[in-house]
Amino acid sequence: YDQLKAYYEENKIIVVSGAKYEIWLDKEGTKKLYKYTPNLEEKIVATFTTDEYGLIEITGIPRGVYYLKEVEAPTGYTVQNEAVQFIVSDDTVDTKLYQAIYDDAVIPRLLHKTDIYNGENVKGCTFEISNADKEVLVHSVTDKDGVAWIPADIFKNGEKYYYTEIDAPNVYKEDGRLYVLNTEPHEFIANIDENGKWVGEKLEVENRRPLTEVELIKTDDEGNRVPDCKFELKSVEGVFYEVGVTDKDGIYVFKDVPKGKYIYTELEAPEEYKIDTTPHEIYVEGDKMVIEFVNTGDIPVVVLSIIALVSVVGVGYITVKKVKLSKNA
Repeated sequence: YDQLKAYYEENKIIVVSGAKYEIWLDKEGTKKLYKYTPNLEEKIVATFTTDEYGLIEITGIPRGVYYLKEVEAPTGYTVQNEAVQFIVSDDTVDTKLYQAIYDDAVIPRLLHKTDIYNGENVKGCTFEISNADKEVLVHSVTDKDGVAWIPADIFKNGEKYYYTEIDAPNVYKEDGRLYVLNTEPHEFIANIDENGKWVGEKLEVENRRPLTEVELIKTDDEGNRVPDCKFELKSVEGVFYEVGVTDKDGIYVFKDVPKGKYIYTELEAPEEYKIDTTPHEIYVEGDKMVIEFVNTGDIPVVVLSIIALVSVVGVGYITVKKVKLSKNA
């Protein structure tokens, strides 16, 4: 128990005591585990309650398939609706079987994380909640819905708390560090009613991505710049879309492009050139990226080859050469 308690404290895990459970013999709960009263003339449904370590110890159960169902939750939590299956077999009958069950607090959407560029939920962001003394109370990681589940009983109504983002997916990092995130503690006040229910507003938090300047240069096979070529740059994740036309110097710059995976495609070119309609995938990151796109003239067949990818002082250069396929090839 001492080791378990130390593990809870080290990992900021909140255990729930006082949660009451029944054991069902089927998932629907039509058959339950009973225990007899002292006079052995009547039986009642057996119930088990989590202790101060959040544990339930159940002994003397025959081999079989069982379902653990929460029937009463402590103040500040909602009853877990789904029955959790566990099996007592020859392999477990003389050993301890551990089953982890997670309770939902009554503030299921206290903290919600989205991407500022496309509004989608962000999974895998780690937050820590601390009190007014900056003592860390709990860590929570956003799920697939962008929600960080935080137990209600760590709060006291009307008191000051802070949330701080301490980790996020790689696309929200620059040089391995968090980029323009909520890395500073953000203050909020707990608003909880007499039943332990959160009645305040949920915390909506948005992630930004590092921004890159993507410069596209269009040339012919003699190195001359080609103006009036139209290109499309489209994010695979839907965070950015822009169409641009090269200027008199054969250049178009896509500014403030959020980090991530993209497809760029040539849409139009002057009459003496045959456009390449093949979508090309790149990963945009760093301060600046340069794409060099080379045309060799109006030809019936086009071979597209990536010549080099070089990174110098945070600037990526992608050279894409369009070459003529001869009749003798």
